[in-house]
Amino acid sequence: MEIILISADKLKVTLDKQDVKSLSVNLKSPDCASEKNREFFLGLLEKGKRETGFSPKGAKVFIEVYPGGEGGCVICFTAFDKSQYPRKLSKLQPVIFSFDDADTLCEGAVRLFERYSHRIYKSALHHYRGAFVLTIYPLDFSDRLSVYFLSEYAQRLGEGDILAAYVDEHGCEIIPEGALDTLNDYFGGTF
Repeated sequence: MEIILISADKLKVTLDKQDVKSLSVNLKSPDCASEKNREFFLGLLEKGKRETGFSPKGAKVFIEVYPGGEGGCVICFTAFDKSQYPRKLSKLQPVIFSFDDADTLCEGAVRLFERYSHRIYKSALHHYRGAFVLTIYPLDFSDRLSVYFLSEYAQRLGEGDILAAYVDEHGCEIIPEGALDTLNDYFGGTF
């Protein structure tokens, strides 16, 4: 088990295959209404607090569970103070990337999902002028690791709502929502 404090309001817990096998909770459909699952997540939060100082005191905590490599998983805890929530979402600026071919798109999307899916709020895929155009809404406002990572696979066309709306209007819609999730579901494990 690896626990990393990503920021003051985000904690990442990575479990390997052995960790997942030893759990008595179902991470494929985590339900916090279940007492067993609630105790598990609270235990992880407590361990995160002891090891990293992560303390979402007085905030709502958003829990995301993603499949990891080789049977493991990644669990992300994001604390949202009610007064911060609208401000944080208003900072989201779409970043648009152009891929020359489907193979590069699939490899880049799967690798991005494996490493930084917890840093992407939403994504969409279009075909425009002979290229595949992936729009992502990164949550990593300060270090933008997800944007820099994807730049290794694709040309960055730009960012902002106007460019995203232009691509949405003039491009051919392929996956309107959850493009990274969908591409990883179909092509994950092949690269």
